[in-house]
Amino acid sequence: MKGKRTCKERILAFMLTFAMVVGMVMEPVQLQAAAVEGEPVQEEIVTEPSVSEEEPPVEENGGISLFSADGGETDVTETGTGDGTGTGDETNRTTEPGGDEGEPGDTQEESVSITLDSLSLVEGKIHQLEVEVFPEGSAVTWSSDDEAIATVNNGLVTAVAPGKTVITASTDSGAQDTIIVEVTAKQYTVTGTVKTSEGTGVKAANVSLSDSAGKTYEAEAKTEDDGRYSITCPEGTYTVTATRDGMHMLQGSTVTVTVGDGLPKVADVILELDDINISTNNQTIKVDETFDLSIQKNYSIEDETVQWSPLESKIVQLNNHEDGSVGITGLQAGTETVTATLNTIYGQKTVSCQVTVGTCSTTTTLAVQPTGGINSKCT
Repeated sequence: MKGKRTCKERILAFMLTFAMVVGMVMEPVQLQAAAVEGEPVQEEIVTEPSVSEEEPPVEENGGISLFSADGGETDVTETGTGDGTGTGDETNRTTEPGGDEGEPGDTQEESVSITLDSLSLVEGKIHQLEVEVFPEGSAVTWSSDDEAIATVNNGLVTAVAPGKTVITASTDSGAQDTIIVEVTAKQYTVTGTVKTSEGTGVKAANVSLSDSAGKTYEAEAKTEDDGRYSITCPEGTYTVTATRDGMHMLQGSTVTVTVGDGLPKVADVILELDDINISTNNQTIKVDETFDLSIQKNYSIEDETVQWSPLESKIVQLNNHEDGSVGITGLQAGTETVTATLNTIYGQKTVSCQVTVGTCSTTTTLAVQPTGGINSKCT
């Protein structure tokens, strides 16, 4: 009859209705295939009743389980205690790639590291410090313990004045790293020439600078053949001193130089020979009597010579010796000034001795001789 179902159709409808009711009241079952190391991953197709797209699968403990398909970083939020009350605390955990499924990996705290261990700068100079931070891109704050010595702005260090200070790099989380910065004084070079009053450069002289506090700066080397020198020193006002064996600074002269930006840094020094002495300043002899005369000094200059004068005299006769001394013999009564002249490449020095030749009484002795004759002697 039209509108009436056959017995077979009624049984089929009943079975379909039963299956739908059972599917609605049963909890969904989720099957997963876990990969075994060294074996391919196999997946099973799970047939579930139709559910709302907004509702995720629910485990027996009431939590939501999310699994990363590539084993990467996964956030898991536990929202229940397993008893269905939903009152558990919320905890965020970060796992590193490669961690076991369902277990958090190792965590890494935020960190900052300055790439240099220490830094030395000359005052007025700058240097950009670099840091390594984790996570990359974290904000870094910079500070200096003493900005009178060095300042820092976004890692750019500016040297202000000589001294030491600590520069700190820190993040918002409290991670930090430090570096010691030493600032040294700006250096200048003072140059000049050590010479004689005649303008001859003095070789192998020692030159130094000294300030009012007694700090001394010396040339790295003695003067060159032409007398030039150079000394490195910080800003300030200095007294220049030059010395050499057998020479001294011009009597009463003081050389000063002020060093700084935009100031001349040249200082010349005048040296002169040390005095010489003579073995005696006055000597009295008799006619035909001889004595030696020599100069005395405590230095030696290359290619020096000694010359004695007068070369011709009626009072005395001079006989030069190889050692630079001279023998003086009285010729007749009188007084003569004998002068020694020391000749060097840096000038001359002279010294004199007054020699007096005394008169003598003549004694005549008569003697009877076969040939006759008279003998005389000066006494």
